[in-house]
Amino acid sequence: MEPIIFLRPAIAIALAEARKAAGLTKPQLADFSGLSRSYIAALEAGETSFSCESLYALLGVMNVDIVAFFQRVEDLRAQKPTISKPGRGRRRTITIGTTLSPSK
Repeated sequence: MEPIIFLRPAIAIALAEARKAAGLTKPQLADFSGLSRSYIAALEAGETSFSCESLYALLGVMNVDIVAFFQRVEDLRAQKPTISKPGRGRRRTITIGTTLSPSK
């Protein structure tokens, strides 16, 4: 089965948006949902996927409707999001859509 293009970064962005809109930090979301802090961080970084149970726990804590959540995911997927991996001296960055290279 081929991966669905842009799904993981779209979910990561939508999850981070929902958490921030709920006024929660990553540690608070982890504590309230019963999931680990490292798991929440990995989800928001687009580094891992989630189970249905985990998603329901997260959305329940943030009081987010699952249909609304996936509508946002689909809106983000249409914008072709990417999440860069942090490297030495670099932070993780999120890009929505394509970016143009500067002219030389």
